[in-house]
Amino acid sequence: MTGTLKPWCFLLAAGMILAVLSPAWAQLDHFRIFDADSASNKTAGAFFNITIYALDASGNIVSTYNGTTILSEVPWGVAYITPQSAAFTNGVCNNLPVALLRAGGPDSIRCDDGLGHIGYSHGYTILPGAFRRLQVLLPGQSPDPGNRNARGRNGTPPSVTAGERFQVRIWATDSLWNPLSSGDVVHYASTDIFARLPTNRVMVGGRDSAMLSLRTAGTSRVLVSDVTNSGIWADTSTSLTVMPAPFEKLLLFGPGETALPGDTTTSVALTPGKGGRVQPQLSGDTFGITAQAVDSCWNLVDTVNGDYVRINALNLNPVIMPPTAPLSGGRASYRVTVSGAGDLFLYARDENVPRGIGDSYALDVPIGGRTFRITVSPDSVLSGDAFRIDAAYITSQGDTLKQDIDARVSAVLNSDTAQAGSGVFLDSTIIHLKLGVGSLSPPPRYSVSLREAIRIRLLSTDSLASGISGNSILVIPILQTGEQIVNYPNPFGYNQPTTTIRYILSADATVNLTIYDLFGNPVWHREFAPGIEGGKGGVVPNFITWDGKNEKGREVGSGTYVLRIVASTSAETIGNYTRRIAVVR
Repeated sequence: MTGTLKPWCFLLAAGMILAVLSPAWAQLDHFRIFDADSASNKTAGAFFNITIYALDASGNIVSTYNGTTILSEVPWGVAYITPQSAAFTNGVCNNLPVALLRAGGPDSIRCDDGLGHIGYSHGYTILPGAFRRLQVLLPGQSPDPGNRNARGRNGTPPSVTAGERFQVRIWATDSLWNPLSSGDVVHYASTDIFARLPTNRVMVGGRDSAMLSLRTAGTSRVLVSDVTNSGIWADTSTSLTVMPAPFEKLLLFGPGETALPGDTTTSVALTPGKGGRVQPQLSGDTFGITAQAVDSCWNLVDTVNGDYVRINALNLNPVIMPPTAPLSGGRASYRVTVSGAGDLFLYARDENVPRGIGDSYALDVPIGGRTFRITVSPDSVLSGDAFRIDAAYITSQGDTLKQDIDARVSAVLNSDTAQAGSGVFLDSTIIHLKLGVGSLSPPPRYSVSLREAIRIRLLSTDSLASGISGNSILVIPILQTGEQIVNYPNPFGYNQPTTTIRYILSADATVNLTIYDLFGNPVWHREFAPGIEGGKGGVVPNFITWDGKNEKGREVGSGTYVLRIVASTSAETIGNYTRRIAVVR
């Protein structure tokens, strides 16, 4: 198109130029920060309001700016101010509450959009807050006041060696780990229960340093608390790796013992380096033991490999010793068999002589003989009558051994001297225990000519286990013609509800059997015809049972009662017997 420009074209061009130069459309150049109260001293962590303007090169507000910027505390960085960003509306971030976290100065606030546009506040002196907490600093760490993300400290502590001393520093700080002065007393502790720690100490100028050592390999922490003021927050250090010290000695573990690394016990009688108690073993059994390479603090040194370790016995207890075995990962395991009983003392020896490792202290393993728990019932029995023997195969600690075993039965008069009884068993005297328990079958019968109380003794067929019953049984001889009556048990009623009356008649007879109380009152009466049970004659005894009740079926009370038996034929009285019977309820 040709020709001259119209007048409105000049007007449009002029308008565009004015729009570009207008402050509302100007380009962002920098930020300016204003403090509402303009005070130069601030307290760490205390909030105050600031207003930030987004400005062009001429100092005009860029009203079109609605971005978000990063805030930091100069010279320390973003971690030392809160909040860490500012949001703008129409070129202004108005009355933003901020707090500077690290004490010192002069410090300032920096606003940065990350595109090269920045701005600063005026300088501040940041004062620490009130004493609020303690801080632990380990070797390799330095204080970093105000840095909440790092809990006020920088650096990673190197590992330490078990038992070696190192320095710990303590600072009194405000809630943001800014140091300040204090003279409080502080207490040292550790997650390592065997740590060697200083006693309570007084801070000087809000600081203390002390030497301590950790003994247990692994990871541990140091803890400090304020003794003077319980309201001051305690502090826990970062985790510290504790490495075992060099291989120094051997430690021998028996069944039931566990490792107790770091242990401070010194007396070998108290088994340093080990927890638990050695479980007694049974003669003839095989059990496991373990040798470990340990440092001066009883920590396993798992880098020891190839050293051959021998197990030796200090006493004459018959023992099958295991072969020498090499340490692998600082450990070697063995199996030991003992055929005797008593205390077995074992120790470990490193066959690598040039290493110069001493023998372990002795391991005491109690070797218990096997035994039986035996009960007999009832309390009394007539000669030749069957009774019951129950037995269990047990350890010396009373635990049932669940294995099959056979044992011989014998009768003894005394549990201490094991003097043999005068009678004889009429049946088998071998008891078979299945899974450690059982009864003698068929029920045993024991014949005597003299009255005696016996206990039952069992002896295993391999002669390694024996035991004597805890209770006895009274064996009463069988009556002969013309002898007085007997009853058993006597007394009865407490744990045995009946008593058996036994007597022999020279001939068949009519028998009147009456039980009286001590006042002569009849309590219970029975009459038996000639030839039936209760009235038969000959060498075979008569057996009559009384259940301790009167004629009305009620139990009689505890006390002494008189039994009378009168036996008569048509021609004469052939028996007139009395006996006292005791009832105990």
